[in-house]
Amino acid sequence: MSEFPPAPGDRKGHEGPDTPSPEASLDLALMDAVAEAFQAAFLIYDRNDELIFASRTITNFLPLPSAHFQRGNRLRHLLGATYDLGLRAGGPEMAALSRDEWLTRQIAAHWKERYEVQVSEDGKRWTRYSKRRLPSGYGFCMMTDISEQKRREEQWRADVERVQLTEEILDNLAHPVFVQDRNLQLVAVNKVFCSALSIGADSALGADLRRILDADLADDLQTVSRAVLESGV
Repeated sequence: MSEFPPAPGDRKGHEGPDTPSPEASLDLALMDAVAEAFQAAFLIYDRNDELIFASRTITNFLPLPSAHFQRGNRLRHLLGATYDLGLRAGGPEMAALSRDEWLTRQIAAHWKERYEVQVSEDGKRWTRYSKRRLPSGYGFCMMTDISEQKRREEQWRADVERVQLTEEILDNLAHPVFVQDRNLQLVAVNKVFCSALSIGADSALGADLRRILDADLADDLQTVSRAVLESGV
């Protein structure tokens, strides 16, 4: 199932002290499958901050030797190894801390009932760390690659900025301007256009020219627009 030792299950009869029950093995196999399906990684630790389980995908986020993820290892030792590797989860302000200060804050974050942070080590790959501590004292940390989500968010913000800039340019032109899409619907108009026709931008957007202009003028403009779409000239 996993190269990492599973958590101990209920011991019955002839089973050795480190032999997990079939139910425990099944649960851990299921957790590994869930981690892979969601392109995430899981760490589970007990009330003494000793590791119970690490999914096979953990090394995609923490590229450390598998020995660091052995059951029973201290969470503090694992965090120390990630610090030494240069992975300073928590953002720039955390990266500036000393090793002991960073470890202290990380342990404190792992003991919060709920804690979540998004971190990028290189400005390209983004990881979300979601940490939970249960009333029983057991805790888990889920690591998720959100790079694609961040890329889409950045693209959306860039698109919004371009639209806003385009609107500002259009509104500062001294003559009426309208923009049509392939269906010849109005998708942008400037303030001068709206003032000339005494209509609001909301009323113009999405409309056909025939709805807001004289029929003959609208037909002439539509003919020109259609010719531009067909010829590109």
